[in-house]
Amino acid sequence: MLLVKRGEQSALVAGHDDDDVRVAPGPGQGDIDSPRERPHAIDDHAALIPREPERRRTHRQFPAGQLIIGQCARCQILDEILQPLLAILRELDGPRLKSDAVQSLHYAAGKVLNDLKRYAEAFHHFNKAKQAAGYKFDIDQYRRFVDLTIQTFTPDLFAARSSYGNPSEAPVFVVGMPRSGTTLVEQICGSHPDVHGAGELSKLRRVANAIGLQPTASDFNKPITTVTEGLSKALAEEHLSYLRERAPTARRIIDKMPHNFELIGLLTLLFPKARIVHCRRDAIDNCVSCFVLPFSSAHSYNSDLRTLGVYYREYDRLMRHWNEVFPGRMFENRYEALVEDQEAQSRRLIDYLDLPWDDACLRFFDREGAVTTPSRWQVRQPIYKSSVKRWKNFEGENGVDDFVKLLIESISMFTPWVFG
Repeated sequence: MLLVKRGEQSALVAGHDDDDVRVAPGPGQGDIDSPRERPHAIDDHAALIPREPERRRTHRQFPAGQLIIGQCARCQILDEILQPLLAILRELDGPRLKSDAVQSLHYAAGKVLNDLKRYAEAFHHFNKAKQAAGYKFDIDQYRRFVDLTIQTFTPDLFAARSSYGNPSEAPVFVVGMPRSGTTLVEQICGSHPDVHGAGELSKLRRVANAIGLQPTASDFNKPITTVTEGLSKALAEEHLSYLRERAPTARRIIDKMPHNFELIGLLTLLFPKARIVHCRRDAIDNCVSCFVLPFSSAHSYNSDLRTLGVYYREYDRLMRHWNEVFPGRMFENRYEALVEDQEAQSRRLIDYLDLPWDDACLRFFDREGAVTTPSRWQVRQPIYKSSVKRWKNFEGENGVDDFVKLLIESISMFTPWVFG
């Protein structure tokens, strides 16, 4: 087993006869949005690399669970390690390597090459990882879902149900596309002594599924008519109890499930006074940041750039609808504005929550608590600006530029103002 070490951070790089792969304590998973890029270095990265050339072919026998990506901070990658890694990746077409292992190795290679500023090669591996996953997404069905949502949740519907739900101001919903800054917003607000960050909760989605507000539904009228005033109050009270179990005394409790942007109509029926923070980021940066990460099959829209771009457009269309139905209700947090002036934007956030300012919000990275999203490394350090316009690293690269143009075309059709 080979030990790669720099300072106090280390990773164990395993040979084929190791029972498992262990990573020394350090910050969590990184990605191409990591703040420091250096030639010959991988931030937050460890991969299985057999030491001897003759043992390379046994590498395919490793279970995918042993392939650790992004678990070691500031590992110095030596030439003697980098070259075997790349050699292994060149053999990825072997028949005995399982799909999840192929994905892990391609993502690992993409991360290495991105850190080395070899962006075209990095993108190639990210794309190969997506192909290995083989996820499919029915974008036409999703478009119909957005159509149904817009047709159903109108100003008239809410006017007729103004007495529904619970008037509590405790719930705060942080929504937006993944990788738009939702975790950062939760960490900043959750550093306030009167706020509890509950993480990504699936509670609202379970309620939606139970009453029939699902992407596969052909009609929303029936599900909505089943939600009587009495049922809305009962559901809201049960939901509030669920939140209070996590923070009995907090004045605000944050649910930062990004895809609750689809359910703003439902959450308004339950909590008409709930606060909603909509996180928005430069559209291309946002999509590229999604594309280079190994999302689960629940995010199968992230399988190729064209589908991802059209999905983003549908998300944007739905958010414009909510803004029209609830003018001035939501706080739009621009990631770029937060990065440019952390204190000013953080003060706006806390003011929106109707809470007094607390300087602890400026040191969100000192906050204890679990963060399980791909942003967990970033939110353990001060805000950095290197993620702004990061997509331009891929612009003009041979073999990549056409994909970037395709993404821009998919997003910008009918919504040219989404770029920030």
